[in-house]
Amino acid sequence: MSELIQNEKIQFEKTDLELLSKSAAFMVDDLYNFENGNNCNFSFKTMDASHVCLLDLQFRQIEVLSKFGFQADQLKEAVKSFDNDLIDLEITDDKLILSDANQRIEIKNLGEFSNDTPLPKLDYTSNTIMKIKEFYKVLRDFKKLGCDFITLESNEYNHNMKFSSKNDDGSQYRYFENVTNCIGSNESNYSIEYALGFMRVLATNKAIKNLDVKIEYSSQKPLKLSIPGYKDKINFYLAPRVE
Repeated sequence: MSELIQNEKIQFEKTDLELLSKSAAFMVDDLYNFENGNNCNFSFKTMDASHVCLLDLQFRQIEVLSKFGFQADQLKEAVKSFDNDLIDLEITDDKLILSDANQRIEIKNLGEFSNDTPLPKLDYTSNTIMKIKEFYKVLRDFKKLGCDFITLESNEYNHNMKFSSKNDDGSQYRYFENVTNCIGSNESNYSIEYALGFMRVLATNKAIKNLDVKIEYSSQKPLKLSIPGYKDKINFYLAPRVE
């Protein structure tokens, strides 16, 4: 393990720790922080086992000098049990300690993970900005009807976005008008299919529920979700479906 600053202690808003732990638990069992260039922001990058999706999360206002890891589900359940809005996180050689004035929970520190996950360097030709509540309502409604994949369709001439899906039981779609911007594209239309389940990775997080989601996409490239209005950085990448 890299050198540990003795009993490093950071205070978090509960909603931020929920965002981290819920998103990570949706994808992986274990999660490790990493050094972000020359600074020490509280930063995480992780990819699911099938290499279909990647989460890049950075808390810009929080510095952590130690490297550590934890079980994502264990952190999620620990954070859920707190009633206060602020939680202290203390890092020691062998454990992470979550506490407030009334409660203390210790979970195992998995230590340092040697491999970093490189971020894709992509130029996108289309983006859609809409309320995250509207976006996840579409995904939730489609999922209730038994859909496993969802198709994003856009047209550079009318700036509309169409979500559609079909299975053996039928098909459905929903339009959103004037939400899409196409940049330097030689193609007038896009139709790209993605796994519906993975797209819901940020759906239940209170920290971002009233913000906009930015959806960036191009033919044959991973979908990118980000939250421009959030105080910290969230990027989520999802590979398109390959027949």
